[in-house]
Amino acid sequence: MTDDEEPLLPGMSGFRSEKEEKLLMNRLNRTIGQLEGVRRMLGSGASCTELLMLVSAVQASLRSFSKEVLLHYLASDVAEELRHGDSASLDELASILKKIL
Repeated sequence: MTDDEEPLLPGMSGFRSEKEEKLLMNRLNRTIGQLEGVRRMLGSGASCTELLMLVSAVQASLRSFSKEVLLHYLASDVAEELRHGDSASLDELASILKKIL
């Protein structure tokens, strides 16, 4: 990443291959589509069971997205800092894990 580029997420180098970014965008777009489906179902009088099933799918999709981002963070930023003897990213990782788990 060059000095004039903005990181994709705070604390991350922001470097992802075009393929990785496309996969994440596709996953996120599917999640957004599912969430829009919840809104449509709610407006059309869908049953609680139907709504709960779709909400569960949205939650699972977001968890999967988060795992992919976390894996990228581990493989790129954390690994790179550890290779250079800097363990500060481990504290940041611990803080992130406390919030998301």
